Formats: sequence, C-alpha cells, structure tokens
Amino acid sequence: MSSPTLLLINEKPIDLKQAIDYLQMAGTFQEFLLDILCQHVLAEEVRSQSHSSDASPDSFNLPAETIEQSLIDFRTENELTDADDFQDWLTSIGFTPETFHQQFVWNLKVDHLKNQISQPQLTEYFQKRKPFLDQVILSWIGVETENQAKSLRRELNWGTKFDHLIASQVNSNGDDDSGLAIPLSQGELPDELRDAIEANRPGDVIGPLLIGDRWYIFRVKALQPTELDEELEAQLKDELFEQWLIEKVQQMDVTLQLN
Repeated sequence: MSSPTLLLINEKPIDLKQAIDYLQMAGTFQEFLLDILCQHVLAEEVRSQSHSSDASPDSFNLPAETIEQSLIDFRTENELTDADDFQDWLTSIGFTPETFHQQFVWNLKVDHLKNQISQPQLTEYFQKRKPFLDQVILSWIGVETENQAKSLRRELNWGTKFDHLIASQVNSNGDDDSGLAIPLSQGELPDELRDAIEANRPGDVIGPLLIGDRWYIFRVKALQPTELDEELEAQLKDELFEQWLIEKVQQMDVTLQLN
C-alpha cells in the first residue's frame, strides 16, 4: 500500500514517505515530529479539561466576553482597530477572519493552560532560579602568579584606582585577562568567588583568588538582585510550561507508520 499524497509540486505528487525522507535528509525531521507531538499534547489536554468542565469546549472556561475583549485589546495594541487595516493585515499573513479567530482563541486556551500549569510552581521555581538570575557587577584582573596578584592588591590598598590598574597591567605586558564593570550571573560564577561576594559589600576588593590556573583580584561594583517582575514572570512561566510539555512528550509511546 502506497503512502498517501501529501502535496503536489509542479503537478508531481509528493507522498508522505518522500516528504519525511526530505525532512530527514535536511536534518529537521526530529524538530518537525516534536512540533506534532507537542501540539497533540496541548490538544488532548485542552479537550480533556473542556469536557470535564461546565464550559463549552470552544471556550475552555473562557467566557465569550473575555475572548471578545482580548480580541479588542489585540487590535488596539497593534493599531488594527480600523476594519480595512485589519483586513489588509489578515491578507498579508494569509489569514481569513475565520482562521485568525480560530488561532486567536486557540492561543488563549494555551495561555490559560500555561497559567494553570505554571502558576502553582512559580514562587518555588523563582527561588530555585534566583541565584542564576541575580547579577553582580564585577571588575577583575587575572595574572599568572600569586605574587603578581598580591602586588596588585597592595597597589589597590595604596589608593590606585581599579580601572587605572587594569590599564597599566594591559599596557605593561599586553595581558588582557581583565574586565571593567561587567554584569555577570552569580549562579554561573565559580563557587569560591560566589562565596567571597556573599561575604563582601559593593566597593570591596576580593582576592587574590586562584581560579583555574590564574590568580585574580576582583572589585564588586554593585549587586543586582532579581525581582519577580511581569517580564520575568512570563519568562519563568514559559520555562515551566515547556518543561511540563517535554515531560508529557517523553511519556508518549510513538510509532512512525507510513503505510
């Protein structure tokens, strides 16, 4: 039994097996398959929750007024309140009013599901991710030996400015293992440096510290603890939702059948 025709190219039929062969040769089949599996998970979850509630399947617990207001907000935010402008925009993206409405409502359902999945875990997940989101503004100089590092530390203790010391170090030996007021994620720093930062205040000098095979002097310019604002909340919800989705996909038993 032959594989069903998927599309015609210059009137030549391309069946499903050939299309999959093309995707595999291009190295994009796994991504293509993952998209299908993710959409299936979402569709099944939305369908399941819709059928288990008093709301209609089309609204997924979203009142018609909520959907309509979201549409109004979308058109207002994108300057598409004029009917002609809106129709021109739909045409430019290849949508009809009906297909746009279907996709828009679907996206609302997915957003609603995302909130259901991620909101209960958000505070705990934020605390878990916070060390990797908090930032510190650091300046540093790296040298080969501990004696060199101690010499630099003495110069700083005598009043030499850190940026002047960086410049003189680069000019004297061409070594550019340095940074001036660079924002870094605290969670990605070496343990010994992160511990030292926690024990010091902005403006303090840290070191010499041996990191890898180099000796470093650091100056803490500022600490920038992360706040759970609206933008970060959206980012963390996306991360939690993606983790949930991948876990669901990994639990699926998938068999590729072309006949």
